[in-house]
Amino acid sequence: MCVAMPYGVLEVNGNSRARIEVGGTRQEISVLLVPEVKAGDYVLVRFGSAAAKIEGDQAIEVMRLYQEIAKADMLQNSSLLRERVNKRKVQNLERYTRYHLKLANQTV
Repeated sequence: MCVAMPYGVLEVNGNSRARIEVGGTRQEISVLLVPEVKAGDYVLVRFGSAAAKIEGDQAIEVMRLYQEIAKADMLQNSSLLRERVNKRKVQNLERYTRYHLKLANQTV
């Protein structure tokens, strides 16, 4: 699944290219599908191309929702990891106990 992400346009270079900022680095994208875009606009970027122009408040709301999704995903993954670690601890404890019971029964 591919998700279009909202970004602010920093500058437009000619008719087909624009510069956006992604995670602190500037990146050039194609704006052939959205020729009316100008600096200060927000666009949905997919595969290195602007797919659509959106309003600033929409862009902020989409970014907020993506952050919530990422946070929920991170929490779910951390709880899954915790479950795996706990399961592994129980398995190791069971193996350790069986081994030592076996040793104790051999020496009796």
